[in-house]
Amino acid sequence: MAVIFETAQYAHVLRMLNSMSARDKSFRTLQFVAKLLAWRLYYNGSSLESVNKWDSLESQISFARKLFSIGKVFDYLSKSYFGSLQIKNPVSSSEAALPSIQLTRDLAFTGYSAMELIGWLQKTNLVKCPNHKYVSTLSKQFLAAALLSSCFAGVYNYQKISEHLKSIQASDSGKTKHEASVESLTKEKNDVVYFAIQNALDALIPLAELDIVKLDEGVVAMTGITTSLMGLYKTWLN
Repeated sequence: MAVIFETAQYAHVLRMLNSMSARDKSFRTLQFVAKLLAWRLYYNGSSLESVNKWDSLESQISFARKLFSIGKVFDYLSKSYFGSLQIKNPVSSSEAALPSIQLTRDLAFTGYSAMELIGWLQKTNLVKCPNHKYVSTLSKQFLAAALLSSCFAGVYNYQKISEHLKSIQASDSGKTKHEASVESLTKEKNDVVYFAIQNALDALIPLAELDIVKLDEGVVAMTGITTSLMGLYKTWLN
């Protein structure tokens, strides 16, 4: 056992799991694995008891994850406030586009976090919410809007970075002088693409739950597993 505990990889795993983001992505992966297994057992004609066991696990993990995101509504409110200041005082009209998209995203995440908080309080019976189905629908709508806004922000950033790269590569100074800048911008561009794909896949989940996009429960579960592992991978690299 000492061979395992003394490895650099084991220490890196511990450091990663000490972060809230990594723990959340780990639990989210388990949540969607449980959802996938429940779907698989149901379509294989397994007993209702077996299906309910995994359904219950998925529900319990989802409920627990919401507990750790209670304060996020205040975080996104703050981001929305400072984002609105950027729009009021833009450097130029062209520079106001990205802050506008980001403000839309932050406002949508604020609405999503608020609806999730109300839903959590309702499930704990601390607050009675007669329109809990409407709150759940609003939560999914806000989440879809936030994730799609993140995708649009990614597309905008990708375009800006590409234009910047072209201007550097077309300069007379040559590649050597700007090699560090090109490498940094290329990495940033790849990250933008990575997160845009992750957000686009994540957006399919609330869109499917709202019946805007027709997807099988198994596909939804696989999408959730994929994006959770994508998030864990980025956390691992950091």
